[in-house]
Amino acid sequence: KSIPSVISAELALSRDKMEELVSAKDGHAWSIVSASMNEEQWGNEAYQCSETVKSYGATVNLQASPFPYAYHDRETDGDAWLVKNAVVEFFSGRAAGPSNIEMLATPENGIDDEHVIEKADQEFVSSLRVPVSQPFAQAMRTWAQQEAKGCLHAGTVKDWVECCKGISC
Repeated sequence: KSIPSVISAELALSRDKMEELVSAKDGHAWSIVSASMNEEQWGNEAYQCSETVKSYGATVNLQASPFPYAYHDRETDGDAWLVKNAVVEFFSGRAAGPSNIEMLATPENGIDDEHVIEKADQEFVSSLRVPVSQPFAQAMRTWAQQEAKGCLHAGTVKDWVECCKGISC
């Protein structure tokens, strides 16, 4: 049996767009959300979530959230306002007849004694060592094609650490 699931995702918007989204009525909120997703694509959290879940064979229903929460931290976000729970994504199970989900081998480490991992990178390195499925890996490659072109050929943990240093993966 499929368990209905939901993901909520945030949007980074200008102050004017944030105010427009938070006060939107009659479906106008979806036009703002949709435009942001289409413009930013893999740079947009809601788009990333939707496309990744679709890569597993799920049908996703996206809606503008009826309860967005906006906040601003100029120090970390610059001029952008973050609208938490801006998008709600509903899905349940996978389409009929999907292939089995294949888990991939953990990437080769590639980090030797001379390669020092900064404390801030340790969590990132740890996450790279978690085995992932083929659909997730394909979604990551598609993301890299748009957002991290220097990482397209990363094959080891060391490769990912080095390519992500300059682009904030």
